[in-house]
Amino acid sequence: MRSGIVWLQDARDELAQIWLEVPASDRGSVTTAANRADRQLSTNPTAKAVYLSEGLWKLQVPPLTLYFDVSEDKLTVQVTNVVFVA
Repeated sequence: MRSGIVWLQDARDELAQIWLEVPASDRGSVTTAANRADRQLSTNPTAKAVYLSEGLWKLQVPPLTLYFDVSEDKLTVQVTNVVFVA
């Protein structure tokens, strides 16, 4: 089953800021990680994620860590935050 992915505006802004702040030589790894995260979240969002609390999950796709929640019917994943982890 495939889930739809919604990136909240704050998460999109964080990802854009990360991309702008990393050295140009690292931008490809940020883009690749974001694409890998999208694929993982769309196919089985919690398979490689860690449950934190109150519906919040964490997925590490180096060099990014994404925080997200999953709808009850598991049809929608909402990315709430993204951080860069060196």
